[in-house]
Amino acid sequence: MRAKVLEIFSWDDFLTIVCGVLGGEIQINPNIAQLYGVFATYVVLLQKTIMLISQTRFSKFIFALLLFLVSGKSIQAQGPTQIKGVFPQMAIVSDHKDRSEAGIGAVIPWANKLWAVGYVAHIRGSGLGLYEISPDMTSRRHPTSYTGTYANRHIHNESDQAFIGPYAIDTLGRVRIIEDLKRHRLTGTMQHLFHPDSMVYFLTMEGLPL
Repeated sequence: MRAKVLEIFSWDDFLTIVCGVLGGEIQINPNIAQLYGVFATYVVLLQKTIMLISQTRFSKFIFALLLFLVSGKSIQAQGPTQIKGVFPQMAIVSDHKDRSEAGIGAVIPWANKLWAVGYVAHIRGSGLGLYEISPDMTSRRHPTSYTGTYANRHIHNESDQAFIGPYAIDTLGRVRIIEDLKRHRLTGTMQHLFHPDSMVYFLTMEGLPL
């Protein structure tokens, strides 16, 4: 009986599934894929185990034992993959179209999240934009994203908004993009001298005040 169990739950099977998940050869539900790592691997293993068991005649005890092995306390939902505090999935990478250097131009904590804006070389490149990072260290590229060269950020307390790049973010995390600014290389934002309650200045890398 022990040999039968090992035939179903072998380390070779386990390693095959691990490599498949990490290599993208085994597709899993997108919601589960966000957990990536160990938890997603065991979900796939559980699915495969149940399928194999359904094709054979094992006792209920063996079935319960296998379920315990893949769903016990040692197998818990994990957060995003990290290596000594580094989260590889947060790497900023531009598309192959109009290749450019890519990185983060500015970050700002606001509305219970950390916001970051992409930075490419002289408005050349694609695939970057505005990123929102949640307390659980998951991140996403915001749907309003526009690829540009931005290094500005400013919290405007009077209007309860944060400005980063050409974006304005309210206290609920709602984002709007200022269309007239997105094609400029923005380097700074500050409070307006004469209308501080309702206006801010933007400065471009060419020295143009907006």
